[in-house]
Amino acid sequence: MCTVILRFAPGTPRPLLLGAVRDEFVERAWDPPAAHWGDRLLGGRDRTAGGTWLAVDPDRPAVAAVLNGVRRPPPEDGTRPSRGQLPLAVLRGQPLPVPDRYDGYHLVLATPDEVRVWSWDGSDLTGTRLSPGDHVIVNQGVDAARPQVPAALTGAVWTCAGAGGGACTAAGAGNINDTVVLPSGSKITYSAKGKLSSAATGTLSNTATVTLPNGVSDPNLANNSATDSDTITYRADLKVTVGDGKTAAVAGTKDTYTIVVTNAGPSNVAGAVIQDNFPATFTGVTFTATQTGGASGFTATGSGNIHNTVTMPAGSKITYRATGTISASATGSISNTASVTSPGSVPDPSLANNSATDTDTL
Repeated sequence: MCTVILRFAPGTPRPLLLGAVRDEFVERAWDPPAAHWGDRLLGGRDRTAGGTWLAVDPDRPAVAAVLNGVRRPPPEDGTRPSRGQLPLAVLRGQPLPVPDRYDGYHLVLATPDEVRVWSWDGSDLTGTRLSPGDHVIVNQGVDAARPQVPAALTGAVWTCAGAGGGACTAAGAGNINDTVVLPSGSKITYSAKGKLSSAATGTLSNTATVTLPNGVSDPNLANNSATDSDTITYRADLKVTVGDGKTAAVAGTKDTYTIVVTNAGPSNVAGAVIQDNFPATFTGVTFTATQTGGASGFTATGSGNIHNTVTMPAGSKITYRATGTISASATGSISNTASVTSPGSVPDPSLANNSATDTDTL
């Protein structure tokens, strides 16, 4: 694959950094970089057609490179002009030739002040000025989609199996970027799995592409890329426990309840409501709260009843410790109930553990 990687940072001490590689037939003869064309331009020369895939003008300074694009069916007369003349033309300030007879290409012209890319796909010639930043130009174009596992899918691992003579890398982790062998009639199948981030929202999309090597034409480029998209839904098992560590209490004494609220996942929750309306016979209540796992929105210190609207990432926990005095006139028993409620946008698969009660005999 032909590749140009560049960093464009105008106005800095190093406004342009560029690296490039050319995928070419090893038997195609070439001359090393020099002033082959009778002017100031420097570059390697293709002995077959006399052009170049990359050249520089040291005086401007400027660099130009051409990358192969779509290979088109041969014209009626069987010949197409060499794309190797295009870098020389743009460095000399000449207008680009009418592209109709050319195979597809991406032509890069870069200076410390500007980076331009012209792309010809066989039907339209388009021009783009690149914004400052890092860019990758390949046979598919500028910053083209590459076969990558979506960022929201973590810990991805994959396997591959070929049929009909297809050969591929048997297994790997992360993105798939494989060079394969595909005889006519063969196929290869990748199976990838990972865990969807509990913070993922919107749509999960995964795009896979296949690219032919130079010298091989594809009559139907429309099926060289495919995307699967799924709407991300949410589910979170919220649960609460409450207890004071005993089954009997004495009227007129202090008591402490520990209320623990947990999001067992798999999704994050924003807008969960935690409540504990203490019994009337439990007076002078003060409480503290701590968290693990990134929970937020709770009251760290307070008094009276607990009523918090919180955000709880999957796996997080909020722990309240509430201390008060049991009324001296209380009789029979004392019960305290705590609850947690998920917002309507995040269903809870187990509602039975959303409420808990502690009862002590007095």
